[in-house]
Amino acid sequence: TGCNKISYYLTNQEISEELIGTILLSPCDDIGIVKQELGLDYDKYMSIANDMISNNNGEMLVPDNPFIGYPMSANTYIYMASEGSGHDCFDYRNKEESIPWVKNISMPTLVVFGGKEDYLLEDYEAVSDIYKERNAKYFKTININGAGHTYNNKEIILSGLIGSWIDEIII
Repeated sequence: TGCNKISYYLTNQEISEELIGTILLSPCDDIGIVKQELGLDYDKYMSIANDMISNNNGEMLVPDNPFIGYPMSANTYIYMASEGSGHDCFDYRNKEESIPWVKNISMPTLVVFGGKEDYLLEDYEAVSDIYKERNAKYFKTININGAGHTYNNKEIILSGLIGSWIDEIII
């Protein structure tokens, strides 16, 4: 969800001239993950959350924590789990229309995935190609072999890659 916030900032706020680049670590399709994990229950929980909101209970927690096990209110659940919502900014499910906001970014952006990414539903190469097709000028994608979503035990490799990328964009 951190990457979602960064993409929102980059596309909806005036960017400070002091910001010379940004990094997206493991930007994953959260909604695709929820849909995959819930399967046929996805529509059920969307209905439950919408009913809660209709009954003025939008601040109450959705039962069973259906968003990847995290407790959240019905209002938040609808925002976080709805296709087309502001949170649905890494929609790799729809390859023709996914991540349209990327073409509007005009600063160097490093996108890093782990080779054993727990939450990347698509093949890394396919996702990397989407970024290249949308904005090859400003986006660079890297895959760290053997790293999971949290980059445990790969921190030195990750920090080295980030440091090298920063050197590239500063020069």
